[in-house]
Amino acid sequence: MCFGNSWEMMSFYIRVTTSYDYRAPISENGDITDTYKAIRTFIQNLTDWNYPPQDIPANNPMANYGTVQLQRVGTGLISTLNQILEACHSSNYPMSFEDINHGYGFVLYTTTLGASGKTLSTPNIRDFGYVFLNNVYQGMLNRDASKSVSLNNANSGDVLRILVENGGRQAYSIIEDYKSLFNATLDGNILQNWIQCGVNLTESSVNSLTGQFLRREFEEEGAQLATSQPGVFVGQFSASVLQDTFFDSTGLGKGQLFINGFNLGRYWPGAGPQASMSSLFLSQTLF
Repeated sequence: MCFGNSWEMMSFYIRVTTSYDYRAPISENGDITDTYKAIRTFIQNLTDWNYPPQDIPANNPMANYGTVQLQRVGTGLISTLNQILEACHSSNYPMSFEDINHGYGFVLYTTTLGASGKTLSTPNIRDFGYVFLNNVYQGMLNRDASKSVSLNNANSGDVLRILVENGGRQAYSIIEDYKSLFNATLDGNILQNWIQCGVNLTESSVNSLTGQFLRREFEEEGAQLATSQPGVFVGQFSASVLQDTFFDSTGLGKGQLFINGFNLGRYWPGAGPQASMSSLFLSQTLF
């Protein structure tokens, strides 16, 4: 079974859930399940089996750390990500993640429009794109669904930015599994002259970005709370007792979760089926 950042090789692309709780004897967070007990009972009733099962181990204690209030870092997603961009590359047409040696995560593509237009199309995008016109969010592109976005009053000289997300690699038989914006058109006209920059999401980079914000907001009041617009959001909670816990993404959109700079993974409760993420490493990390 495959976990994490992968795609199944089928007639269409489908994401592999990070959960492995499909009636497994041991749950995702290490708890004993009814399946485990049923298997144990079956073995225990074998008359010709010389290895009786041992006592059922106790489940790990879990803690509820409550609701965490999130605050926006900076004034918008683009201005915030600009602080953690890697080296940028210029080209006539969009370069792939592989071309700029950025295999996973996100790449920010930027161009200046040479004419006005309405419909932005990316027929070959791999895999998701978040579209901004003059740093104002316009909508999401999806290789499996919507490959076009209507731009609001786009004119010549406006700056178009598309944050492209690598949704994962094929689980096997990887053949030309490149990630990129590839060609984009505005009302049928191919857009050229692109700048592409990888987003640095290493632990040190994320901690530097959020740490500066937390230190500043600790001294200042009036931080902007999380809204429906894309952005980087940060919150704090105290874990005086270090125990296992879960992050519940119910009610949120699509995003990436980091705890103390550690990339816990993606969440997308609207797509499902998984809406929670296990945070077992909290037992070794103090907040």
